[in-house]
Amino acid sequence: MKSILCFFVFISFSITKLHCQTPENFTDHLMAFVSNKNFDEALNLIDSVLQVDPQNADVMVFRGYVKSQAGDFKGALIEFDRAIAIDSSISFAFIFRAYTKQILDDFDGAMKDYNTAAELEPDSYLVYFNRGTLHFHNKKYEEAKMDFSLAIERNPDDPTYYLMRGESEMLLEEFEDAIFDFNNCLELDPDNMEAHYFRGITFEQLEKHYEAYEDLSTCIYLNPDHTEVALWAANILINAGDFQGGLEDLNKFKNKFPEYQEDELYVSLLSEAKEGILKLKENLDKDSNVLLDAMTYLELAVKKIGVKDDLSALEDLNRAVALNTELVDAWRRRGLVKFNLGYYHGSIADLSKSLDMQPNDVDALIVRGYALGFIREYAAAVSDYSAVLSIDPTDTMALRNRGLCKFEMEDYQGALEDFNVLVNISPDNADSYRYRAMVKTNFNDNEGALADLNKSMAINPDDPLIYFYRSNVFFNLQQPDKACQDLEVAIKGRIMSAQKIYDFKCK
Repeated sequence: MKSILCFFVFISFSITKLHCQTPENFTDHLMAFVSNKNFDEALNLIDSVLQVDPQNADVMVFRGYVKSQAGDFKGALIEFDRAIAIDSSISFAFIFRAYTKQILDDFDGAMKDYNTAAELEPDSYLVYFNRGTLHFHNKKYEEAKMDFSLAIERNPDDPTYYLMRGESEMLLEEFEDAIFDFNNCLELDPDNMEAHYFRGITFEQLEKHYEAYEDLSTCIYLNPDHTEVALWAANILINAGDFQGGLEDLNKFKNKFPEYQEDELYVSLLSEAKEGILKLKENLDKDSNVLLDAMTYLELAVKKIGVKDDLSALEDLNRAVALNTELVDAWRRRGLVKFNLGYYHGSIADLSKSLDMQPNDVDALIVRGYALGFIREYAAAVSDYSAVLSIDPTDTMALRNRGLCKFEMEDYQGALEDFNVLVNISPDNADSYRYRAMVKTNFNDNEGALADLNKSMAINPDDPLIYFYRSNVFFNLQQPDKACQDLEVAIKGRIMSAQKIYDFKCK
């Protein structure tokens, strides 16, 4: 069942609540047996306790747990019933029994057990989460949303809780609230494919086509073999009026999944994309009654970009590339516009088209490198910045960005080499020293990092980020008083993580 908490995740929480005498390392051995699927050994361990204390309700619960893990759900239910008959105050016995009843499709019985568990332990986020999943399964989305909210109040650090509340809100057509929760989920778990997928679907409901396309593109990156998502992504571009983009995505789909060429949705989308392009070729200007060509749309887009009307410019650029796929400036400008709007996957695709025709376009390489970095394709970004530096070895933006990407790839030596060059080229740039200091701390060169941060601060004494980084170096150098003083400056400068570190290390 989707998103229902598995017993193994819950077991460590529940075992800590044992109030009986158990053999030494009982918990460790039980968890090890279950994780290795040595269920007979786990049951033998539990039985050794029950032989000494046959009325031990806590251990009976774990006997039921092991049976459930072995797939003996009816046997597990018997154990939970026995435990509850002996001691009806064990909240996790009701949670385990409720979960088992869900598996056996006894949803009413499961709900009663969750309600009892909530009464016994009203502060347990696990009770509310599991009960919420049952409401969700029963299509009671308002009740599910309420339970997920209660779970989040008690445990705000679990991405799954936000995901499930977001899905509930999406089905209640509370789309803005759903987006908010999917965002929270992705802050905690950036690669959560479900959150990207459902946020994309929700964006599409709000007719935010390109935001939707970005999320579905991330899904495709995370799972390249997901055919449904690939077709949905093409459909979204067509809905946005980007018929050429939709057509190209469908061509990629055909090449990757030739067995789907007769798929009804694929055939329908292909027809819609081609028809959209044909209609553009017949589009007449309302005033002059003259056919609008690709260059006309490009010129209109350039004017709109000049007044920062990027979304309207994007519509014209969609038409331009559909009418003339060889118009390099249309691809280039559309890639830049998409980047400015935060549509990084789309920007990469368009700039790649442009760079196929003009491979030495430094600006396009830089922007594509940025976009690749935003989606954490660091190796590809490094390649773009290296291409720029082969054209101009003194390009400071390419040096800085390549160094940062290498740092993210944990190529600290490569990052240090780039920042050394950057410092030599830009000795008056405070950031150059700050970046190099960041790398030096990874080599435990705290004295060198401190020297660089002091140089950075001398150039830009008002940057709170420098104080934040220097505080870390002072902690490494066993100078906590100076570190805490720097954190105080960082807090005043609204460096968000500074407060948490200060509370932990300075109070």
